[in-house]
Amino acid sequence: MASAHSALMKKSLNMLFCCLALTVGGFAQNYSECQAPNAHMNPNCNGSAPAAGAFQGGSYAVQGSTPEGTRYEGSVVISGDATSGFHVVWTIGSETYEGTGTLSGTVLTVDWGQAEPVVYKIVGGGAILNGKWGKRGRGREKLTRQ
Repeated sequence: MASAHSALMKKSLNMLFCCLALTVGGFAQNYSECQAPNAHMNPNCNGSAPAAGAFQGGSYAVQGSTPEGTRYEGSVVISGDATSGFHVVWTIGSETYEGTGTLSGTVLTVDWGQAEPVVYKIVGGGAILNGKWGKRGRGREKLTRQ
């Protein structure tokens, strides 16, 4: 019985610390992320996510696929900052696309004039951006800093 009580207490404490991270830190994406045994390693649970202003943009190589599965390559330039907003220019072959982006933590959301925005997860302080776009996020992009 003592073992079951200890396990229950440990789980309760883990839930309490997770809720504190959600409330105080504001970084956790969802509650289940912080329930994992290695939640202390997740930056979304321990309050160590980079500040929103840390991302500065830059020049990127892009590799992607459309929602229909057609692959493409090109370049992307992201300028601006978290305060004034970001300007994003994609050059894919002879086509150019432009959009404006807003930053929330490590997520850059870019409105490019279509029904669905491009939503990037910023990795490594901006070395890589993994994006989803199009209907149901079926389009994919990976931006790699040049």
